[in-house]
Amino acid sequence: MRKVDKHAYKPQLISIDPFHLQRKRPQRMIGYKEQYLQSFLQRTINKEELDNPEAINAAYSSMIKKMEELEPEARRFYEILSPLNKDEFVKLMLLGGSFIIEFFIRLGQDEISIHDQDPIPRWRDYILLDLILVENQLPFSVLEMLYDEIKEPRDLTLIKSAQMALQPFLPKGIHHFGITNIKHLLDYIHKSHVSNIARKNCCNRSRSETEIPSLEFPHATKLHKAGIKLKGVDAEC
Repeated sequence: MRKVDKHAYKPQLISIDPFHLQRKRPQRMIGYKEQYLQSFLQRTINKEELDNPEAINAAYSSMIKKMEELEPEARRFYEILSPLNKDEFVKLMLLGGSFIIEFFIRLGQDEISIHDQDPIPRWRDYILLDLILVENQLPFSVLEMLYDEIKEPRDLTLIKSAQMALQPFLPKGIHHFGITNIKHLLDYIHKSHVSNIARKNCCNRSRSETEIPSLEFPHATKLHKAGIKLKGVDAEC
């Protein structure tokens, strides 16, 4: 497929995983990703500390340490690549993961008006296409860890936020319960379709097993031609 269409695997706007970083592709969106990282970090600290640069720096250091704990597990997703040093790998995971979380939150909680200078939500369709590329994935465990660090009140779970953002690629009426062991966002989309097909097949089998077949009684003319005589009865009132 890469020979047929070189863009089939290459992100057009946003690069997330080490595959494209290691190829030294230009990062058009690096400035926006850094802004999203700052916005995400603000969600992980108390409101009274939002204007405190030291609090933001402390939050960043804390996220780096937590990401380092996930680094061995996350690195297994990219073993086919030449090794990245630990510091670069961890910072990339944080930068990419915080962008996805912040992107989902802004879409799901209608925060576009709050960030009216931000063009990212208006590029939603293009960014979503990049986020579902097979070579542009982050381990879902990274997203879960980051989402759990948010201190501000949240109406949506990570799965629900992802479901709302990825709605164009999900089957209608998808129910996320029962979908487990999610490896990354593309895996979630795949398992959603598999689960939807299995549920439909199950419902169809249940319906066919409970339905009583209708019996069509032959017309009197056909019975007469077949030599069957019908005897009338007197109705009692």
